[in-house]
Amino acid sequence: MAEIVPAIIPESFEEIEEKVSQVLGLTDTVSVDITDGLFTPSKSWPFEGKDDHAFQNLIDGNQKLPHAEKISYEIDMMVEEPVKYISDWLQIGAEAFVLHLGSDTNESLLETMERIKNEGKQVGIAITPSESIEDLEVFLPIADFVQIMGNDKIGYNGISFDERVYQKISEVKDMYGEVTISIDIGVSRETAPKLVDAGATKLVSGSGIYKSEDIKTEIDFYKNL
Repeated sequence: MAEIVPAIIPESFEEIEEKVSQVLGLTDTVSVDITDGLFTPSKSWPFEGKDDHAFQNLIDGNQKLPHAEKISYEIDMMVEEPVKYISDWLQIGAEAFVLHLGSDTNESLLETMERIKNEGKQVGIAITPSESIEDLEVFLPIADFVQIMGNDKIGYNGISFDERVYQKISEVKDMYGEVTISIDIGVSRETAPKLVDAGATKLVSGSGIYKSEDIKTEIDFYKNL
């Protein structure tokens, strides 16, 4: 059985509220992608968009992440120097993080991962199809999971799936054993069974879930793989 995590690239705090409400009771975790326009070309909330004051209200404790008592938040940090933002998201109540190869120096990424782990939270390290599996080695003693991105183009919904990912899964398993492998981008009814057969145990899907006609049916499909 695969873990399925709905993904949100929010334009506003209200969008997080709306989309989390749609999956309550169907999944334990949602992924919120934050993009800064530097590490990725696109910008998401809270770097750009509506609700300029909502993020500060969260930090100040005047507001909480929607339904945080019922669902866990994983923050996919598609940003340069994620160390700058970790404190805020830890204070807000995020339970897990994804850091990306190349978003900072290896030393800074390792220090950031250690800080997250010291707070009792989970952290994964993400790699694109074009990046080398060997680059993961330094992070795996700390990382709870490896996230393989389904395309080099990250930070957007509805991006096509890169077939090299299947080989990447095999390479990670061959080199690093039974590490948890998450896939984000291009997860669909067509790709998901092959991904699970290849060794993925966690599937992150945005448009595949939220653009489906029946969200519950869609999530159940992935869960039952």
